Amino acid sequence: MIKDFNNNGVIDDGDVLSGRFVSANSSNSIGREIEAGTYFVRVFPNSSSGNTSYGLTFNFSLKPNNVIDNPDDTILTILGELGTEQRNFRDFVGVTDRNDYYRFTLPDNGEIDISLGSVTQDAFFQLIKDFNNNGVTNDGDILSGRFVSANSSNSISRTIETGTYLVRVFPNSSSGNTNYELGFLFESVPSTTIADPGNQLDAALDIGELGTGSRLFTDYVGVTDRNDYYSFTVDTNTEVNIALRDVTEDAFFQLIDDFNNNGVIDDGDILSGRFVSANSSNSISREIESGTYFVRVFPNSSSGNTNYELRIAT
Repeated sequence: MIKDFNNNGVIDDGDVLSGRFVSANSSNSIGREIEAGTYFVRVFPNSSSGNTSYGLTFNFSLKPNNVIDNPDDTILTILGELGTEQRNFRDFVGVTDRNDYYRFTLPDNGEIDISLGSVTQDAFFQLIKDFNNNGVTNDGDILSGRFVSANSSNSISRTIETGTYLVRVFPNSSSGNTNYELGFLFESVPSTTIADPGNQLDAALDIGELGTGSRLFTDYVGVTDRNDYYSFTVDTNTEVNIALRDVTEDAFFQLIDDFNNNGVIDDGDILSGRFVSANSSNSISREIESGTYFVRVFPNSSSGNTNYELRIAT
């Protein structure tokens, strides 16, 4: 069985997808997953002096994809902005199509579930963030990956921030071929901050002077956003209460006073800190004098991802 990849009318290296030997008075067959396209079958004797009659049979089981454009090595299937409805896509990866890439955008922070199933041979899939937008998968761009064995399924479930991402589907071996079904399900957890809290003190989100009420903020920290910094001021000596909750993975938060105003957390600048385990809450209550302060929220590990709700009150 042959695929003329470069359409030059010659059987080049890699064009023969599969071959079988058939001994006298017997039979053999080729059974494999293939993608849409044009193929060739070549029948020839085993020796230069061999002669034989033969019967050749073709049986094809249609497994149509539902992808508008073939998401091959270079053409991305752009899913656009994902909503909260389940999205499913069927296609093929294998010798004639090594990778399928899908690109999508999330309008909000939230929870995403990506599943791969209906595979007839082993496969992999990955969730990717092209941090430097260079169109290449660099170290650190792969956020998560899963192996899927033949006739089974697997999924990637994680907290994720708003932005553009890629999913790559590919076979487990250079000779592997499989159809597949890829599913996307997204639950939105919108941020309530007017802008993304910065990743360092001098880029902190300024929430202004604290009054007598509570201030609530919902946002995300994780692999794609390591720290969230908030700055606030108080015009008199007071007690501040800071609480962190609704975390899906372990996290930390800190109350900071940049005593020398150098924009760096030096020894002694951290006034208090608390650990918050997944699906729990914790708080800081402390007397402070008038001035400017910072709150830092960050995940417990380099691979951690969590949404959170931060409450600041006096």
